[in-house]
Amino acid sequence: MEIKVFYKQNYGTDYCYPSCGKAKAFAKLIERKTFSQRKLRLIEGLGYTITVVAYNPGCPGFELTA
Repeated sequence: MEIKVFYKQNYGTDYCYPSCGKAKAFAKLIERKTFSQRKLRLIEGLGYTITVVAYNPGCPGFELTA
């Protein structure tokens, strides 16, 4: 099982956002828009693989693949 996320930088801080339906469901479950590293480790503990599809997709050259 896999979830896809992307990272976006805001004022020098990296934030991890959900990119696929499963990741969005997890975000809704934890009532957050972003994932902390701790939450990602907990999701991995449930047997999910976390795939980063883009870093800072607001910059030219990055495109989301969902």
